[in-house]
Amino acid sequence: MLKADFHSHSGFMACPVSWKRLDYVKEYYKGDLLKTLVAQYNSGIDVVALTSSSIDRSISMIEKAGELAKDPKYKFLRKLRLLPAMEVTTFDGEILFIYPEDRRPANISHANCHVNDGTFMEKIERALGEEAAVVLPHPFYDTEVPVEEKTPQGMGTVIFDEDLQLKKEYEEFFSHVHGLEVYNGAAMSLSLLPFIGKKFVAASEKSRKVCEQKHVSMLGSSDNHAPDAVGTAYTLTEDEEPVKQIRERKTTPVLSTGKLMDPRVMISQFMYFWQNGQVSEILDILLRKYSI
Repeated sequence: MLKADFHSHSGFMACPVSWKRLDYVKEYYKGDLLKTLVAQYNSGIDVVALTSSSIDRSISMIEKAGELAKDPKYKFLRKLRLLPAMEVTTFDGEILFIYPEDRRPANISHANCHVNDGTFMEKIERALGEEAAVVLPHPFYDTEVPVEEKTPQGMGTVIFDEDLQLKKEYEEFFSHVHGLEVYNGAAMSLSLLPFIGKKFVAASEKSRKVCEQKHVSMLGSSDNHAPDAVGTAYTLTEDEEPVKQIRERKTTPVLSTGKLMDPRVMISQFMYFWQNGQVSEILDILLRKYSI
């Protein structure tokens, strides 16, 4: 069995929120890529999708990791299989493209459109031609990202109705989706919070129900924005071609409850939100939606 983290960032990844609010647009803080890779190795992870908002930056991280592994002190990093991946923001939410490790695909930029727009559908079809797996990250995690429009991070809140029925206008788009994150470590780290924690557990259950109804893969991913969050969730696959396993619906999601209990995980998530200027927005959403 292979343990895979199909959604792993190297430190505080630059995202649309950062571009609007901060001068900081670096892909990772100095040393965070190395710390992330070491944490993945120490967590027993075999496969890591180094995820960025740009496939070029993802590939750059893979190349940087190769340079780091040349150092005798870090030669153990050569055992990690690194996949290029990008997380793209649309008006409907975020979508994750994961590629086989030998691919160097074309970039898909953040889209100021809806996923069922013809132009974006062409980009999805191109990614499928490059053997990408198309995954919905944190699909029912409904905090909002201020990108021109207020857009949810989780696409499931847009394309499914309250009864978890797929809206007709998104049927063609969803026919290209291979899987959903059932366990998103970043989101589930907040499941331990009083009052609001149950909302994140409920979001996970919704994802699982959709996977069962639509017969798509269930994934677990750390979605780490700091090394401390590595290992919170991962995916088991039985094949040496892990991306193919997502496409063929042969995955098992795993949530590491012990890791979630580590206070450093929640602290790292809070620091990520603070860095991106999201804390006040999240508090406002929680107060407004959940009447805390």
